[in-house]
Amino acid sequence: MGQACRRPSDDLGILVLVSKFPTPKKSKTRLGKHIGYKESAQFAHAGLVDLLHRFHEVKGLKKVLLYAPIEAESKFKSLLNTEQLTDSWRLLPMGGGDNDPTATDLGDRLKQGLIACRRMSRNPLASVCFIGSDCPDITPEHLKMLFRRVNRARGNSASILPAADGGYVALALSAGVPATVFDDVLWSDPMTFVSQLQALSRNEVSSIHVGDTLTDIDNIEDIRDFHRRLSLLSTEERLSHGYQRTWAALMPFADTLTYRETSDDKVLEDGIALVRGGHPDAKQVGQKMLNEAAAKSPRSNTNYSYKS
Repeated sequence: MGQACRRPSDDLGILVLVSKFPTPKKSKTRLGKHIGYKESAQFAHAGLVDLLHRFHEVKGLKKVLLYAPIEAESKFKSLLNTEQLTDSWRLLPMGGGDNDPTATDLGDRLKQGLIACRRMSRNPLASVCFIGSDCPDITPEHLKMLFRRVNRARGNSASILPAADGGYVALALSAGVPATVFDDVLWSDPMTFVSQLQALSRNEVSSIHVGDTLTDIDNIEDIRDFHRRLSLLSTEERLSHGYQRTWAALMPFADTLTYRETSDDKVLEDGIALVRGGHPDAKQVGQKMLNEAAAKSPRSNTNYSYKS
């Protein structure tokens, strides 16, 4: 009798970093209206490079840079070569890009990315974790937690990090989860996180773990909060946490990041409580998001859990 296929104990899975090539007036346009389009693109570029380096040495991960547009392949190759990361990251064009008329939204592109990553993997049991390039605070520890949650769970499972604006920062999927989990998700919407949970439940995902709430950097308030938090760190701390390029990119417009203190950091929008990254009430807000998703989910046997 043949032995059952098992995942190597030191193999976490496949990390997929999703990114468009940072370009003025096409990258972080909401931020660009306040700090300048060239500066916002430079900030996006620095954040992407910091993430590429931050996860470069994480063991047990196959790393894929799922990029768009297709025409930016040479730019991404040049970036990886300049940063000496060509041996660490594999480039994969985002199917369903601007030149693919069959794709209607980000869900189609993530679906095709998931299928492609599974095909290229030599391990049929490999879990896959998608992260974006908009959150500078996601760490190797976050990733390891996401992978361990889905790798240790029985049955089809998922682990997700919510974003403070109602979206999500990262999503890990166990090997059996179908690519259709990205169908009918509301993208770029305050209900993105909730609708993704609903899609997971519809697709027979029996266990969903929700981790820390983090913050994407999309607007002027986000970058003010980020700058304030990093200014409290020493140079050595910013270096050890992998913020050096992002911090340097803030310097040309740092004087414009004046702060407006408020007594309440939380906003209630369309039934979702939004919190800044690191807010002390993040756990309660995460549970509120879960309750919202569970109430709207058509399936009652999905196990939702919120643990740091």
